[in-house]
Amino acid sequence: MVTVNKLKKVTAVAIVALLATSITFISIIGISQIYGTNIFFDDDTEYDFKVVSEIANVTIRTDGAIDIEYWITFRAYLPIPIVDIGFPNHYYDLSSVQADLDGIPITDIRRSEYLMVGVEIHLGTNKIQSGATKTLHVKATNPIMVFRDDITPFTMASVDFSPTWFDSYICNSVDYLEVNIHFPKGFTDGYSVRYHYTEPTFYYNATNLIFNWNWTNAKSEQYNVGVSYPIQAAGVVLDSWLYWLFSPIQKVVFIVIIVIITIIALIGTYFIYRKYRKNAKQKYLKPSVKIECLGIKRGLTVPEAAILIGIRLDRVVSLIIFGLIRKGAIDVVTAKPLLLDKKEEPPELHPYEKNFLKDCLEGQKMTYRVKDSALKKFMVDFIKDVNKKMEGYSRKDTELYYKRIMNNAFEQIKQSGIKEFDEKTLSENFEWLLLDPDEKRMDKEFKGREVYVPYWYYHYHYYYIFRRPYPIYAGRMPRVPLRLNGFEFANNVVKNLETFSNSVVKNLSTFSNSVLNTIFPPASSSWGGGMRGSSSGGGGSCICACACACAGCACA
Repeated sequence: MVTVNKLKKVTAVAIVALLATSITFISIIGISQIYGTNIFFDDDTEYDFKVVSEIANVTIRTDGAIDIEYWITFRAYLPIPIVDIGFPNHYYDLSSVQADLDGIPITDIRRSEYLMVGVEIHLGTNKIQSGATKTLHVKATNPIMVFRDDITPFTMASVDFSPTWFDSYICNSVDYLEVNIHFPKGFTDGYSVRYHYTEPTFYYNATNLIFNWNWTNAKSEQYNVGVSYPIQAAGVVLDSWLYWLFSPIQKVVFIVIIVIITIIALIGTYFIYRKYRKNAKQKYLKPSVKIECLGIKRGLTVPEAAILIGIRLDRVVSLIIFGLIRKGAIDVVTAKPLLLDKKEEPPELHPYEKNFLKDCLEGQKMTYRVKDSALKKFMVDFIKDVNKKMEGYSRKDTELYYKRIMNNAFEQIKQSGIKEFDEKTLSENFEWLLLDPDEKRMDKEFKGREVYVPYWYYHYHYYYIFRRPYPIYAGRMPRVPLRLNGFEFANNVVKNLETFSNSVVKNLSTFSNSVLNTIFPPASSSWGGGMRGSSSGGGGSCICACACACAGCACA
């Protein structure tokens, strides 16, 4: 039965998560309205191209809207069937969007399925073929773009703009990028204009003033430009949310509310991220299209099972280190930074453990460190070995098998009802307990029990020995096994395992992506395979793209 306290905890977490999600969503919407950023989604199409030139003309109208006109010249290395163009905010007028490719009208223009704010232009039979260079011309109107200036809201109007850009993974480079902002007709006082971000040049045509920005050999990323000009020349001017700051009564209230909401959002986001990071499941094994007729693959070690289940890579490395500690191959000198001491190599080591000791540790006695440069290759080889072992076996059934082993280990502890665990009972089950990414589960099961500390615990951390109330010196083992509160024991091991993870892998996302990209070379951008870049969207290739129907296939 769910207790009141549990309901309160669940409710509190839900409220924090809702607030964090809401603030994040509102922030994304707000930024996308100002800067034209977009969310990336996956697509099956592969893209590879460069932008020879991109010219954007922005004409400020007196009704609060802007007219946007692009000339984008692509050089395709793979065929380009669809181009996504981002807009500054979601008020853009779809009916106003017109496009042509080298003068040939393009009529299939839709709201983008891959951008939060933008359109997708389907080139159809006119798609840009591999090796071809063609220019896409796009025109559109985007309302609600002229706001009161943030600094001088009563005398100046403001317009910010970002030209559409493309994911750098699929767009090799932008040889030339140019943005021109055309002021309303009749306005010619360039010296009364304040530019935003980077300094432009300005010139005049027959009817108005033009500010120009240009870049050569530009990066395929977001560029921001903007201007503030006399409000008398603007016509319709909208009040932005920053206008609140200039109201004496609302200023303090507004700032306090923003600070409180931001703190709540950050706290909520932090705990959500930690929960996600601990429980996120990765796919490390290649999808199989073979008939898996051999059933369950037994005999995998805990780290190998962790790869199959999809445990975080830093945690897998920690499990390998833990196994070496348990077998007496290494001692932990300090957990942060992680310093190890090599011992005489025991005969029962697995091949991957021997490789780890040989290839991944550098230093000398008492100061061995995990070598970053070798760790990636080791993990790639380790995952490939697991993948090879699984050939012909049902991955789905095998994964369930090892999850049952883990759950059975917890169940044995739960049903035993004993208050003390001897060294043998603990050593037989403990590594399987560590396979569970939910560390609180172990704390819960060991709470209220005592543990006869196993021999490997002394190798696990010297400073544990120093905490005892009687004199024991580093390197000496107590003759009588020590007893320790079960909760303290489990918590100490789990927390230090997490410290190992953070010490070994400084940036989990970068490390995981590097390993996975080596095993599964991306056919296109990891963000996307379509012509999807920030203002232009995001596409991508799915690692598990097989469509087999065999029993136990691990594609899903």
